[in-house]
Amino acid sequence: MQIRSDILRIYQKVHLWTGITAGILLFICFFAGALTMFKPQLSAWASPPSHVLPQIPTAQADRLLQLALAQHPEIAKGFTLHLNDDMYAPLTWYSRGGGRRLNLDTQQWQATLDENGQLLTQQVQPSQLGLLIDLLHRTAGIPHTRLGISVMGVASVLYFMALVSGVIFLLPTLVKTLFALRQKKGPSRFWLDSHNLLGITALPFHIVIAVTVVVFAFHDVFYDALGKFVYDNPPDIMRGAPLAQPLNISHLPPLSEIIATANQHAPGHEARSLMFIGLDTPRPVARIEMYSEQALMRGPLADFLFMQPYSLATQFSTFSPTEGGTWGRIVATFFGLHFGSFGGMPGRWLYFFMGLSGAMLFYSGNLLWLEKRRQQQKGLNYHNNRAKYA
Repeated sequence: MQIRSDILRIYQKVHLWTGITAGILLFICFFAGALTMFKPQLSAWASPPSHVLPQIPTAQADRLLQLALAQHPEIAKGFTLHLNDDMYAPLTWYSRGGGRRLNLDTQQWQATLDENGQLLTQQVQPSQLGLLIDLLHRTAGIPHTRLGISVMGVASVLYFMALVSGVIFLLPTLVKTLFALRQKKGPSRFWLDSHNLLGITALPFHIVIAVTVVVFAFHDVFYDALGKFVYDNPPDIMRGAPLAQPLNISHLPPLSEIIATANQHAPGHEARSLMFIGLDTPRPVARIEMYSEQALMRGPLADFLFMQPYSLATQFSTFSPTEGGTWGRIVATFFGLHFGSFGGMPGRWLYFFMGLSGAMLFYSGNLLWLEKRRQQQKGLNYHNNRAKYA
């Protein structure tokens, strides 16, 4: 394919400077992103075995909640129930910290039942390793989380420009050099061939990552704009209409009924954990993680079902074909492709290696730039010395 040399030089410069500007940040995010594919496993590995109380049959969840509530009334504000997951205790709630913020002072209570059906509780400081890796993935280590996410949004725009310009620059020699790893022509040529091969073979993956990161970084701006120019007073679909009068945990239906209702919402999905938030407020919500190995899930580890915990009315879900229409399914598909939340464990291993290959792409690009700068500096010193002694 013939492209004018002056146009190629322009795209080469665009590729060079966009790649260098964002390369270090993207290397950190891709390396950490590969590790986030096993975020729960890493957190469990970093926690002493004694920090996780044993699981119980789902049928005993209601008894567990009643006994725990009698000793710890603060559970009435909110708690999380984990179902058949040995990496978590059956019932957990935070006395300090929690959420997605890194907090070394986080304190968590856990509860389970012993062999005789009696309550066992303990207070632990949960491992922050998984949260730390996730934070590095989202912010590249920039201390202020919101600023870091915004910076990564800008870096992803540069990342997309580097992808497009790199492909255009490579087009004239694509067929001849794509699978050529020319080791005999020196380390620089080998790294260049490896860089090109990693970029072209995983191009669809990189395009999806670049586009979705921009959406993640600036979704508040997008939603605010839609709310102002497209919708009139858009509803809070994940919290629903406020209650006329706040209820309390005594009005909560049996957990077994909530779990059964959630499982009936989407055949093929199974409730994995239930997080109850704001049970004593006008806007209570149950956020239920729904898992399926056959589905392309929207979240990093599962789909989500939001229910009104007292009436069991569905407020929002990320997996129903009717939720959000065609556009909603497109968004959910992009999210699932970003997180690699499909295909079970083989899919997670695939994304783990894809993330590492992405980190290697930016590492090799920066290595090539440094080597080129070194050669240029060497040539400049050589000519300066010749001029000095001429």
